[in-house]
Amino acid sequence: MSQLTLQKIVRRKRAFDLAQIESDLAEQEDQRIRWESFRTVNSEALKDKMCQDKCNDNLRLGLDMVKAHMAFGSISFPSLIDENDLKLFCRLDDQHSWCLRDCGFIVQFNMNDFICKHHYKEMTYLLPCYRQAVPTLKLECGVKRCGPYTNTDNTLTGRALRCNLLLCDMRCTTNVLIRRCANEYGQQAAHFIMNYTSQQEISNFSTLLFQVSFWMKGLIKELNSTIENSMVTIPPSCSRLFCHKPDFRQCFL
Repeated sequence: MSQLTLQKIVRRKRAFDLAQIESDLAEQEDQRIRWESFRTVNSEALKDKMCQDKCNDNLRLGLDMVKAHMAFGSISFPSLIDENDLKLFCRLDDQHSWCLRDCGFIVQFNMNDFICKHHYKEMTYLLPCYRQAVPTLKLECGVKRCGPYTNTDNTLTGRALRCNLLLCDMRCTTNVLIRRCANEYGQQAAHFIMNYTSQQEISNFSTLLFQVSFWMKGLIKELNSTIENSMVTIPPSCSRLFCHKPDFRQCFL
């Protein structure tokens, strides 16, 4: 092999090695950029999570000062004792919303606005009825009548199970309120809890139906069909939560 040929081979090898080094360096730089981006995103997510946790912890600490009777079973209705507790509850809830906003979150819907902003006077008027009914509610309703209470997932099946529990607790609570608070006053107290609960379930179903709709769009796109050909049905047990009969007890027959 001639000297010239050897020189060409050496030059080719050096050129190949240089190209390989440049390729390796480029790949390392890409990996570094991806890692920095990943770390930045995760760092921001971690900061958001820590900020949200701080807001939630402050709310929990504050709610420890609020007297509550916990007699409504699975009904997520604020179980407050008197108007002072209502004022404190609403102030803490408002502070929690502002704390989340300061963290950068958008508070689109706050169920407690139903009580603290839109129906505050009505809640104040009905508190004596709820307070008077507490001993009987604890004795006759709750886990003894409708339990055991289990966590339900946010699916149509899970929501149906949740609504069955709510209907059971609402039926028992309504009977106690009407019996303990005189018919008309007790009816008003029961209607108020039902209105609160139905608004809450509307919010829950809006979230669920959005999730189902998003999933269906992806599936239907793959099948080259249209979203109009599909339908999501609210379970019958949940439909019964939207009741406006004059005698509230008829809603649970």
